Amino acid sequence: MRVTLENLGDATDPLLNKLHVFSVVARRMRVSINDYTEADTFNCEIDFKNFPFDPRSIRSVGVTVHIEDKKKLFKTTNALNLINPDPDNAIFVGFADEDKIQLSEETRTVRLEGRDQTSYFIDREYTGGPIPLSKPVDQVIQDLVNLVPEVANSPNGIIVENRTGIDPLPTLAKLAPDFSSKAGTKNGRPRRTFWDQIQAIVERAGLIAYIELDKLVLSKPRNLYKREKAKLFVYGENLKELEFDRKLGRQKGFNIRVVSLVPERKEVLDAKIPEEASDEFLTQMGLPKKRIQVETVNANGEKGEPKDAPFITFRVRDVANKEQLISIGEKVFEEVGRQQIQGKLTTKEMQVCEDNGPGNERRLFNIAKARIGMPIEIDIDQGDLRGLPSLFKGKVKEREARIKKFLIERCYQEEIAVAYAKALTKFDTPFFTKAIEFELSQDTGFSASIDFLNFIELPQNLAGAT
Repeated sequence: MRVTLENLGDATDPLLNKLHVFSVVARRMRVSINDYTEADTFNCEIDFKNFPFDPRSIRSVGVTVHIEDKKKLFKTTNALNLINPDPDNAIFVGFADEDKIQLSEETRTVRLEGRDQTSYFIDREYTGGPIPLSKPVDQVIQDLVNLVPEVANSPNGIIVENRTGIDPLPTLAKLAPDFSSKAGTKNGRPRRTFWDQIQAIVERAGLIAYIELDKLVLSKPRNLYKREKAKLFVYGENLKELEFDRKLGRQKGFNIRVVSLVPERKEVLDAKIPEEASDEFLTQMGLPKKRIQVETVNANGEKGEPKDAPFITFRVRDVANKEQLISIGEKVFEEVGRQQIQGKLTTKEMQVCEDNGPGNERRLFNIAKARIGMPIEIDIDQGDLRGLPSLFKGKVKEREARIKKFLIERCYQEEIAVAYAKALTKFDTPFFTKAIEFELSQDTGFSASIDFLNFIELPQNLAGAT
């Protein structure tokens, strides 16, 4: 905790005007890692004997939350370092918005709740004046960040970190159609917050921006949702609860069209995805460079000629560069494609399997490091479904044969078993993290709840068929 004590206007007492930093063991702690456009939140409950807190005595409370798996509880070298907590175990940096003290014969507790540093930008209306267009995007955003008083007055500030893989990032002059070579600036739209301005800039650049502890991270969506190191959760082993939800009957084949009006040139730019997408995007998505099509059925019930899937159109403001519009369309395609299957899992394990390390052994991942967009795999290894995940390994025809045998042994008719086996090999298992909630309690221990969405990748040889 970083505490500023109430001085009641007395600026002469150095102790009352000093920032005091100390550590407290919470009785119960919950941290919610939310969507990257929102602030993360925390709430905690502390025994009054550990933190004899009176709300009248404190002006502000900054909070850093640390979670650590101590493994062998009774090992003599296993003591928590409360004086200097390990920075590597930090999962939240922010401040308390509200505080409450409750004293009774049964309970003596202090409750705090608050948000992370995203709220600095969400709460403050932008008053920074014109935005320079001749600087790279990350430098423009760093300048905006430094204008926020809470950040400017902080000892360490907030650093903008470029994780896009593009260095240097393009300037806003290449992305803004109303660039003036004489003025070299663009006025910020009125009644916007700092966070609105930042999000508007990264949207124009086809990027995303989010706060991670004490950094503002810039990333491509595909960098955030990489699947190479998917974390493995297995119901029947390390999951306490698992649920899936899918809206049946939804149109699953679609194309994306993004449109932007360019008043200066009196024209409308549009970009169609995937037919105009970049080669890099198509390779990563496994898509051909043509429109997605869906199957049709003739009036007599027979299969007809495939037709173009419907276009979902999005209008984008002030984008005069076709290449940039395509980049935005690719981002939209990914976002829409993720809204197919969703669910929630809960685990009490602090470590799960990650990727294969040297010697093909499975390496462990600290679940407290989980963040939005983390790829996960979910297997079911319980009761009658035990062994099902292993059926999906190997070549397609081998998988179909194993799954067919598995289903026939469970009294499926052969025709249904064959069709179902084919269907089960058409989708991939990775899901992507939408929201995370950590909870640590002295009574019930650790738990992590993850809301997830799947990303349906369309096979190259199906030309976008569902």
